[in-house]
Amino acid sequence: MHFEPIIQQQQQQVSREELARARQAISEMERHYSNYETQIRLLQSNMRTEEDAVKYATLVLELNRCRDFLNRHINAYNELIRLANVEFPTSKLSEQAKREIYHFYHSGRYTQTQLAHQYGVQQGTISKIVNGQPPV
Repeated sequence: MHFEPIIQQQQQQVSREELARARQAISEMERHYSNYETQIRLLQSNMRTEEDAVKYATLVLELNRCRDFLNRHINAYNELIRLANVEFPTSKLSEQAKREIYHFYHSGRYTQTQLAHQYGVQQGTISKIVNGQPPV
């Protein structure tokens, strides 16, 4: 008798918070990339010395590395979404997620709408978190 191995494809469960953290990292990388682009444009229009040319070349190299890194992360995130069994069995956010949301919002870098999108909840939910007592 010959038994064939049973291979079951198991899909990874991904939490809302894990997806939000991945989107957060990508957002930070996009911000970093944008800063490099701005520095390069400014330096390009004001290049006067050989030191400026070296700094410009270094920034262009960093910009290219940053773009590659960003693209890899976006592709990995998209693949995670494609492969993962994304289910949010509960509408409640974890205490850790609430702390993250509170601090991200109060850092001034994210709007309530951006955080709602990242965490997959309504903007009103974010409002309650950021306007309430600071999480412990």
